[in-house]
Amino acid sequence: MHVTNRLNSTNAVTVVKRTGDNKLGDMTATHSPQSTCPISCKFYPKLSQDIKGKKRKDNAVRLATIEADKLDELKPDINARIHVVGDCQTSESASIVGSAMVRYGNRSRNGSIAYTYTHAWQTVPIESWQGANVLASCETTAEVEHANKLGYQAELTLVKHQSRKIYKIGNVRILPCPNNWNKQVKCSDCMLCANTKLLKSKKWTIGLAIIGATKIARSRIEE
Repeated sequence: MHVTNRLNSTNAVTVVKRTGDNKLGDMTATHSPQSTCPISCKFYPKLSQDIKGKKRKDNAVRLATIEADKLDELKPDINARIHVVGDCQTSESASIVGSAMVRYGNRSRNGSIAYTYTHAWQTVPIESWQGANVLASCETTAEVEHANKLGYQAELTLVKHQSRKIYKIGNVRILPCPNNWNKQVKCSDCMLCANTKLLKSKKWTIGLAIIGATKIARSRIEE
């Protein structure tokens, strides 16, 4: 939250070459202000000095361009998680960041790739991401099915898992995040969220049980 508040107050993009985060592991990570996120997101905060209208869209493009330029400057020798904080709320900003994500993978000599999640999947077409590895962030199985129809593979945020193994909620097949069960398994070890082709072929949806501010998250999911 400290990092998020700083990003919001400075309206800046931060890129960490090797994050060392307890969940992410050894990865590159980018962070943008929450003003880049769609306000329709259930987890969107009430920002006292939020940006609205055309100024908000112009700012999203400006920050996306900065983020893309920073990603292009990096040597792509490890995997990259884009938008640990932040998102692309417009097709133009998604195209800018998505193109940089694709270039990151294409420039890599060891198979390193970039991936991200988006809450803007209902208004930003999957094509806008230019082939980047992107999962639609969902809070209900109905949203997952809707996202799939729009061409997105999805991540479903859950209060808790029903099983360690693959299980179904309605018509949705849930693949539990390994880190939810074993904190020693980092995102850098797993990378299933980045394998959108596999998720599509298996008809799997990544299931992420809430961590951190669980009381707030639970209230938002169960609204």
